[in-house]
Order: sequence, then C-alpha cells, then structure tokens
Amino acid sequence: MASHERSWVVRLSPSALLVITFLEFAFLVALLLGYEFHWWGLHRLPPVAGGVVPLVVPWGGALGGVCIAFVGVTAHWGRWTSAERGTPSRQAVRWNGWYLVRVPLGAALGTVAALMVVLFLGTVAPNDDGAVDITPVGAATLMVVAFVVGYKQETFRKLLERTVEVIVGPGTPVPGGDGFTLEPATLEFDAASGVEQRRTVAVTNEGRLPFVVDAGKVQGPGDGFAVTQLPGKILGGDAGTIEVSFRPSQPGRYRGSLTVTVAGSTRTIALAGTCAG
Repeated sequence: MASHERSWVVRLSPSALLVITFLEFAFLVALLLGYEFHWWGLHRLPPVAGGVVPLVVPWGGALGGVCIAFVGVTAHWGRWTSAERGTPSRQAVRWNGWYLVRVPLGAALGTVAALMVVLFLGTVAPNDDGAVDITPVGAATLMVVAFVVGYKQETFRKLLERTVEVIVGPGTPVPGGDGFTLEPATLEFDAASGVEQRRTVAVTNEGRLPFVVDAGKVQGPGDGFAVTQLPGKILGGDAGTIEVSFRPSQPGRYRGSLTVTVAGSTRTIALAGTCAG
C-alpha cells in the first residue's frame, strides 16, 4: 500500500476539510471579539515582531488563508475520491496538507510582508519617534497587506522581489526591462525636402542583466520619421544605439515621438524636424 494511502491527511474528505476551515474561521472571529471586548486578557498581548506590527496583521494574514481555503475546497470539491470508495485522488494527495497549513502560513507570510512594507518600502512609515504608525488607518493598511498575501502567495513573491530591489539599490536588474534610459530627450533634424538625414538615440542598460530592444515605434502627426536600425543585445552597464531617419516631403515643421519597448517596459522621447525647402 502506498504511503499516501496510509496518511490521515490524505484520507481527509472535502467535508472534513470544510469543517476544519469553518472551525478556523470561528477561532479567528473569537480572537477578534476577545481582543475588542477584553476577553481572556487578549487586549494585553503586545504587538508582534518586537512591537513593530500590531496583532491585527497576523490575524489578517490568517483570515486571508481561511478565505482561500474556503475557495479551494468548494471549487475543487469533485476532485476528491472518498476513502470508502477507492484510492484518494491526486487532488487529495497534493493539496490536503496545503489546506491544513494555509492559515498559519498566511499569518506568517502576512506578518513578514507587513514588516517589509514598514521597514523597506516605506508605505507605512515610522513616526518621528521611531514608533510604527499603529493608528486605525496604519493598522488597517497593514492588515489589508497581510490579508492579500495570506490569500494569494504570489503577491508575497512579488513583494519580496520589490524589497530586494530596494535593499540592493540602483543597478539591480528589474524584471520587465525597467532599468534602461534613452538619450537625448529630444532628437532634432534639419533636412531639405526629399533628403534623408539620420540621427542616433543611445539606449543605456542600467541593470546587470542583458536585454534586447523589442521594438522602436515612431508616432505623431506628419510623415518623415522612421526607425532604420535597432541595436542587438545590450549587456548590463553598456549602451546601444537606435537609428532614426528623417526625410521630409515638403517644407515645414515636423513633430513626433519615438517609443522604445524592452521586455514590456517603454520609454519615449520627442522627435522634431525642420524642412526649409
């Protein structure tokens, strides 16, 4: 007999998991009422994490864990196989343990997320005396952060990436190609009618990872501007060039813009051309 068939965790039915989730929810409600109405001495408990975040933060993370557990059990109800009728399904083998630890995991991740928000991202900043803002608004903000992280673990991963970026500082490669600049801010041309003139735009990779310019697009009223060359791979700290041409068809002033895309992130500079005749 396989080891997962002998495990009591695997043999839990969706009905049992739903009851456990209801009990966890009732426990959280009891904690909230006990804290608000001074039952069982809960109001005397100090804030967690050395007094940095209020108790409502891990409570919010745990509530997020309860909510996603409710959603998971009810949405995947039909994927379990009753232990009386056969072997537990892959759903039970893979996810029963996840449902059982979702509440404490949500509380833990929510607390860590709130600490990152306070200490590194500055969303809820300390007061002048160094104490964290635990006014109703500040506490509610941190609780919402904890709830979202407890409900969706992917949010915690993104928050962690953002925190690492803040700690390490400028020059860290940012997913999505955010670490690049264009120079100059305005590219100016002066050409006779029917004569092509070319200028270059410097694309600087301010991160540490190489990237490739996905696209360079000219927009704006009037014809005459075109992208004639894109750079290849640009290493971290290096620069490449984009070549833009201007061929006016008649005298006048020409205005436009050049939008450059790298891994979904865009930068735009202005284009200006003059044709005297």
